[in-house]
Amino acid sequence: MIESPGVIRQESPFRSIVVGELDHQRSDRVERLIQAWQDCGAQATQAEDIHVALWNKFIFIASFGGVGSLTRAKAGEIQAVPETQALIVEASREVEAVARAEGVQLAADAAARAVEFFDSLGPTTTSSMQRDVAAGAMFELEAFSGTIVRRGQKNGVPTPVHRTIYALLLPAMKRAMKGE
Repeated sequence: MIESPGVIRQESPFRSIVVGELDHQRSDRVERLIQAWQDCGAQATQAEDIHVALWNKFIFIASFGGVGSLTRAKAGEIQAVPETQALIVEASREVEAVARAEGVQLAADAAARAVEFFDSLGPTTTSSMQRDVAAGAMFELEAFSGTIVRRGQKNGVPTPVHRTIYALLLPAMKRAMKGE
């Protein structure tokens, strides 16, 4: 969470960082980053394929961020409503399909793993995007659902859930951009 300008407060128990070079090579730069994160108490590792690691995270965060922001519901509330839980599943599958169309070599069960991780969250968990939307602050709409929609269009992959998330959150983003 952004506590104040230049101050980030870590509340989540998840302190795992995965880093890597885009060309899959090992480098001193990555080793230094890993050491710096470990020195701060995070579990830091180098990915064999950073593209896979990025998209695996993206499946989860774009889907939970979008659905949570629209519903204003905590993870436990989403998990308790089958129709809303189904949106997390569908949104995750869309991101997985876009990643595959982009040539990312995800595991066969990538979306299912993201949903499984979502299901393991504590009942009061919210996403940072959801908290930003609620606060009227700038949030990751373009980076999350906007990216999925654009890359889906480019690759001929339908993204109806993320298209809906994008369209419904766009007014809130425009208000945040104006500082309203």
